Amino acid sequence: MPHAVRQVDFAPIPAYSRLPRSDELYVMKAFARHAGHCSTCAHPYEVHHSGGTLCSKGHQRALDVAQYIYNKGGQSFSLVDRDGNQCVQVEIPADCEAVRSLLKAMERGLRLRRKVQPTSYDKTYHIPPRGRVPSGLAIFFISLGLHTFAGTPLYPHTQPRDGRTTSTRPGASS
Repeated sequence: MPHAVRQVDFAPIPAYSRLPRSDELYVMKAFARHAGHCSTCAHPYEVHHSGGTLCSKGHQRALDVAQYIYNKGGQSFSLVDRDGNQCVQVEIPADCEAVRSLLKAMERGLRLRRKVQPTSYDKTYHIPPRGRVPSGLAIFFISLGLHTFAGTPLYPHTQPRDGRTTSTRPGASS
């Protein structure tokens, strides 16, 4: 009875490494510049390892870096230059040590998320984004007798001009 021969291969080795392109270099330098004066973002891997998070500006700069570069097995690769299945390795400049730490943290599980507005999947019914209603617009809606905008109460303490009391609770009669 012949045995199946197992063949184990290593991950493909990048064909070449290159210096960062101008856009990749720009986002790396921007994060490194920020990390130079922000104690939280100066050592992103240590911050992630201790369970902390980057500051809001550092988080935004990290999102920019993540659009261009990722780490795999301790090596930095370009997301922009992917030739088919072949990865292109990118060299990180010596003055961007914080970027190396950031890429290591991202490889080890640091989560970066953009704020996403809710999306309506119903193409026939427009759902505006929820948020604060500008005060001038709120006064206009109240003058029309409307007390909610996109499900958000404009001013919960106001009453219609005819003296009726209103409630923001669903199912409550007015």
